[in-house]
Amino acid sequence: MRKTLQFFQLFLATFAIYVVMHFAGGQRNLILLACLITMYLAEKADTMMIERGKLARALQQEKDSCKIITGKKSTSLDNLLFCKNVHQLGDAIHQVLRSLRLEVSYAQDNPGIDLLFWASGEKYLFGLKVIGDISEMSDDLKDWDAIRKFDKGQGGNQRLVVIGSNSIEENDSDLGVTGFLDFTKNIQEMLVDKHILGMTTQTLHKIHGLCTKKHIDPRLILNLMHSHPGGVFRLEQYG
Repeated sequence: MRKTLQFFQLFLATFAIYVVMHFAGGQRNLILLACLITMYLAEKADTMMIERGKLARALQQEKDSCKIITGKKSTSLDNLLFCKNVHQLGDAIHQVLRSLRLEVSYAQDNPGIDLLFWASGEKYLFGLKVIGDISEMSDDLKDWDAIRKFDKGQGGNQRLVVIGSNSIEENDSDLGVTGFLDFTKNIQEMLVDKHILGMTTQTLHKIHGLCTKKHIDPRLILNLMHSHPGGVFRLEQYG
């Protein structure tokens, strides 16, 4: 596919030279403008393919990147991502997003939304609803109607993301996380039906690792999130 795009760009460049030599006036300018716009779009598509290929390779190398964590979960940011306290979880997510050099703010004017984040210079704005545990999520989630209004607002540039911890813990134990749960089938279907993104803190942990250790551009992840049709966002589907 990349070679096809490169040949297409070469064809456009050759055609542009032909137009300069054989056309004149407004017709030449119009054709040249069309060639330049098409070449720009082809270059953007080529760049996106390169980045997605890089992401796929990184995912292949990092299948087990989210390791089982042992020990008490109060000593590091990684451990804090797996806690069940909404406020601590929100603070941890805030720090992780900032460490990815994303802009983050509290959503004071958006009822039910806990955090807003975006990439500097990009038009997409994401709103986060933080839930202590994904098992707490249901159709009658408090403020659900209010937060749904955020999604696809501002001409389609806004996206709602509901995020929660999916870790399984042993009670009264220092062994820490023993495994991870997925959203229930009913919740997955609800997310698809409402065109809302659901994400686990395990996925956010993987995103952080890919961006900081494999040098994946966070904007690529945000573009994938924005274009997602709704449901659970899984990095594995792009691997």
